[in-house]
Amino acid sequence: MLKGMPSRKKLKALWIGALLMIFVCYSFSFSKTIQQYKIYRQSKNILSDGNEGYDILSLEQKNRVLNEVVDQYILDTADNSKNLLSIVARLCNENEVILKEYKPTTFTVPDSIRLLTRSLVLEGTFKNCLKLVYSLETQSKIGHVSSLLFKSYTNPTETKTTLNCTVYVQNILPPLHEK
Repeated sequence: MLKGMPSRKKLKALWIGALLMIFVCYSFSFSKTIQQYKIYRQSKNILSDGNEGYDILSLEQKNRVLNEVVDQYILDTADNSKNLLSIVARLCNENEVILKEYKPTTFTVPDSIRLLTRSLVLEGTFKNCLKLVYSLETQSKIGHVSSLLFKSYTNPTETKTTLNCTVYVQNILPPLHEK
């Protein structure tokens, strides 16, 4: 196609192609880069005008909210409202469920926060166990209900099927208890 074309037309086609490529590059990438640079400059000017206090207040408020959420899961055995055994005993009486077993299972350190996982084995009907777990998750501030395990078994002496529900509750250990 280009072999039979004179060199003047080839040069003209080259200039048209180069201008077309410059236009395409500008419209797709250069213009967006220039636009983002203008946004950056505006943001930098706004911050340098003395609005740093607003950002610090916003961060402090977010930090306060985060601390309130984390405080719900911190283990505090001195506070009766956070004592797992007393809360579960009260809820077992209200929901006609039997507490069969209570034990701390593991300490885990996923990052820098130490977690205590405790397990509760409850015996009762499915509906009553579910009511108790719902109360643990929504009404009490004893920790995070991380897992449930329902098992049914037949008692050979009574020929009756019994349901056991294992509830795993996690708490954050405060830094004072780490050593």
